[in-house]
Amino acid sequence: MNLATAIALDPAFVGNVGELVIMGGGIFRSNMTASAEFNVWADPEAAAVVFSAGFSKITLIPLDATHQARVSLAQCAALRELDTPASKVAAEVIEFRIHGYQLNALAGEVPDSAPVRDALCIAALLEPSVIDLRRVNVVVETVGEYTIGATVIDHAFLTKREPN
Repeated sequence: MNLATAIALDPAFVGNVGELVIMGGGIFRSNMTASAEFNVWADPEAAAVVFSAGFSKITLIPLDATHQARVSLAQCAALRELDTPASKVAAEVIEFRIHGYQLNALAGEVPDSAPVRDALCIAALLEPSVIDLRRVNVVVETVGEYTIGATVIDHAFLTKREPN
């Protein structure tokens, strides 16, 4: 993770960031292992550095949230009707993603739709009310045989660790 490198090179970097928005991790969902989401799983040690660095505000958009913010084929058709180069490309990319979801086990969840993960992060930056926020503690598992890369989110405040 580039942020972990920036922190290692200049620990004061953390104080210069007003808010960090991360699309990654999961509460009840995973997509790489039984317990880990790809973005955190790809470099759990770096993710652990970021979550423990002391940023004043980290907004984590977990996989669970992205599955609640889906784009449908009908919405893609509406995008196409705008008839702009951007709307046509967006519709094409999202339709490709939807077709990919239709080919795997997730298709039965909400047919003819797919999460567009990073778009939810952008939406949350532009309009914070699109997501519900809770201050909780998040740590990243870096040594578990079955849980490496898992985000451990203390949503029930059982650990008594400070929210980060």
